[in-house]
Amino acid sequence: MLPALKKINFRNNQAMKNFKIVILENPLTTWNSPKTRQIVNDIVSLKAEGYGRAFNDPLLVIPLDVFEFVGNHILLYKDDKLIMGYKNVSYQDCLRMNLDFPLNAPIRTGGSDEHKKAYHDFFQENGNKKISYDCHLTVSNEASSDPETLYEALSILHALAVHHRFTEKIDFTFMLGTYFAGTHKTFQKMGSVIFQGLPAIHLSTYDKREALIMLCNRNFSKKTLELAQKYERLWKLRKVISSGKTNELNVA
Repeated sequence: MLPALKKINFRNNQAMKNFKIVILENPLTTWNSPKTRQIVNDIVSLKAEGYGRAFNDPLLVIPLDVFEFVGNHILLYKDDKLIMGYKNVSYQDCLRMNLDFPLNAPIRTGGSDEHKKAYHDFFQENGNKKISYDCHLTVSNEASSDPETLYEALSILHALAVHHRFTEKIDFTFMLGTYFAGTHKTFQKMGSVIFQGLPAIHLSTYDKREALIMLCNRNFSKKTLELAQKYERLWKLRKVISSGKTNELNVA
């Protein structure tokens, strides 16, 4: 969950060197690695913090599912502590593993007939393209309480969205922009649009909070592209942990 962002003017920003990006792909495929298990533990701790803060009780909303193990995690560390992360799930991977694409459930339970028809029609038309869903964006308590760290982390988030989607050649990315966390505004600033201009759906939380279905087709805002350029070196130095990569060195 994203706290409110307050702009900070930096006099001498050297903080970037303290950050590192880690991409953990399908943790189940590298589960024998202690490093993978440690990172998954970091992810669970981060979500317990972020969602516990947002809902005042970590048991009201549990943002953990099978995709912790077979999804892709885009993570930001500062001084070896995980401070922000989100999960990316591929529609094609869901088909291959016979899993329900995670956006399906919110549409089924909280969407109107109009939402369901537009969603169905989209996949009928674009099902052969590379589609993904970004979800469970979370910021640690430590980062949320430090304005400078928070501002830098959310700036890097813009860069992550650009570089990850272009690197993986993703055509369309869905997101749920929630009113209570303000993520709909963040996604719009990045260049995402409200899916078919449709109204919000009701989430299956205890208090039926609302969220807009957002869609990005890689048409990013000018500001987001500028941030992608600013943090390009940080992206190039990312560490990728995957069964398809035998090392954990940077991929530049």
